[in-house]
Amino acid sequence: MMLFSCSRMLRTFLARRRTRALVGVMLLTIVVGGSCTRTFSYLAVPLASSAQVVESPVKAHLLDGSTIVFADGAVIDDILITGTGARFDIRLDHVGSVSGIALDSVVAMESFLLAESDTLNLESIADVVIGATAGTALLGVACLYLCGSCPTVYSDSLGTERLEAEAFSYSIAPLFEARDIDRLAAGVDEHGEVRLTLRNEFLETHYINHLELIEVAHASDERVVPDPLGRPLVLAQPLPLRQAVNRDGLDVTHVLSRRDSLAYTSSPSRIGTAAASSEGDVRDYIEFEVALPPETAEVGLHLRMRNSLLSTVLFYEMMLGDRGVRALDWLGRDLREIGPAVELGQWAADNLGMRVSVSDGGDWREVARIGDEGPLAWADVAVLVPTGPGPSNGSVRIRLAFPADHWRLDQVTPFGAARHAEGRLIPVSEVRAPDGTEQPRILSQLASPDESYLVTSPGHSFSAVFRPGRDRPDVEPRRNRTFFLASQGYYIEWVRASWLSGGRETTPFQPGPGTLVEALRRWHASREEIEERFHAVWISQR
Repeated sequence: MMLFSCSRMLRTFLARRRTRALVGVMLLTIVVGGSCTRTFSYLAVPLASSAQVVESPVKAHLLDGSTIVFADGAVIDDILITGTGARFDIRLDHVGSVSGIALDSVVAMESFLLAESDTLNLESIADVVIGATAGTALLGVACLYLCGSCPTVYSDSLGTERLEAEAFSYSIAPLFEARDIDRLAAGVDEHGEVRLTLRNEFLETHYINHLELIEVAHASDERVVPDPLGRPLVLAQPLPLRQAVNRDGLDVTHVLSRRDSLAYTSSPSRIGTAAASSEGDVRDYIEFEVALPPETAEVGLHLRMRNSLLSTVLFYEMMLGDRGVRALDWLGRDLREIGPAVELGQWAADNLGMRVSVSDGGDWREVARIGDEGPLAWADVAVLVPTGPGPSNGSVRIRLAFPADHWRLDQVTPFGAARHAEGRLIPVSEVRAPDGTEQPRILSQLASPDESYLVTSPGHSFSAVFRPGRDRPDVEPRRNRTFFLASQGYYIEWVRASWLSGGRETTPFQPGPGTLVEALRRWHASREEIEERFHAVWISQR
């Protein structure tokens, strides 16, 4: 998971004077027709012994594309979901009320937030349910087993769509809302514009607060990459990577030296050893040497990387799937409280991500930590590594340590010169729906980080247009421009029907010393199947 900043979380929590309401209605792919009103009635039946009470407001998304809002919570057993519900059809027209629904007619359920000041009238309920479209039912069939990410960002590359980034990948609750910085491959087009498409491709509700572009101008022989805090780092003078060896003693220099289709993965034996560890030693690591130019005080290290699906197994199976019905209140209530949120964030910071250390003789000194990035898009991250008082052999030895098989490392490139740079902020100029129509309301919602959110559901997409201006090679022939997308928001995962019926834990998820070992055990047992199914689902649904 991405590094959750506990201090940032605490500042954010204390700064908020009231619970945020869900605002912002996305009407990009919805056709609203006539409406009718019906009342649905169900036979009263005794509650099953497996019944559990959900106290959070929840929405049930049905296989036929309709949605039922249980604003006062619900009772869920192996057969029925019962409670006072308002039903909306596939066009989001209110069509009546229900007192229950069969569990096998449900794709997934999600928790949502109603502000304390809201009155639960039809209008306020309709606002928070907007976004469930016909596409939801189709996506639901594809994503029932394992699927999930965050807002996915695409650009156009000579007529071919290119995946650029996963925005705020691990902001799984409002208190984890974060500003995420992603390096883009995209440049300006002939009109001086950068056009990006953002999609909700999974069973999640996205709350997008703010988007903007950051431009950094630099020399043509320099590379600009964000550091773990999102600050642009300008890198120059690339250095060779020497003697890269993993924990198993295997030379992996050739794997990490080039940007290609060959990425580093932990060996099956290393994963198995970590999964069977009784002492919690789950690490893999890579050590390598960098030859230093004279009087080099620090090395810039550029890593091209993405996560494996290990953290997806941790989130989907252990945090949500095992908990079943209880996961709804964990997402909708527990993680909105500062205590559980800080506990989860601190555990993730202590156990996940990647740690960068330098050798001080016989010891290793940690100099940086990289948070998780997500399993879909390759991410570019750079760190500054101090070389110490001056190694006598003219080189520095660096270690990258991480949970076994938690990362896919494509390339590691050292640089002899590095400096932080200021970027030019470029606001969103225009937002367009898939049919090309302008969306001024959405533009206003994304213009600044405030209390106004764009709320999107599965199947939604929109284009954000930025206007930094055309390149000027006639004026600055040796200057390049690198762009970064700054995004801010969070998302709420939908709890699948199979989890509701299969999860038997009635207590909330509690991270502990054995959590990562158990995740690795499950990952080791079914890694190939999970990867194949995940990527097949993601490609087919697009």
